Amino acid sequence: MFAYIVRRLLEMIPVLLVVSLLVFGFIKLLPGDPARIYAGPDAPIAAVEAARQLLGLNDPLPGHYVRWLGGLLRGDLGITYRTQQPVMDVIAKSFMPTMWLALAGFAWSVIFGLLIGVVSGLKRGK
Repeated sequence: MFAYIVRRLLEMIPVLLVVSLLVFGFIKLLPGDPARIYAGPDAPIAAVEAARQLLGLNDPLPGHYVRWLGGLLRGDLGITYRTQQPVMDVIAKSFMPTMWLALAGFAWSVIFGLLIGVVSGLKRGK
């Protein structure tokens, strides 16, 4: 049993790498220039270039991915481009309302699922 769990965990590593590559790629495909968003819409070109340097957007794509993945593994999700707040803080602020909403939806689905299942079982064959 232990060998099976270890084997499944080791098989998960390539899948996670592929998923991280896809997420990184989709982030890069988002419209807009992150440096322009970070510096502001009316920022001069020098400020945009400074933001590009600060965010590491001038680095080659593989280097940028490795740095992003390293931060992800350390739990450092970076900062938001618009508000310059840590991403983890933004997620933490929204986590509890999202969890309560998901829990309420789950509870309703269980209640209605059981109700429909009992009614269906009572009217079996009709």
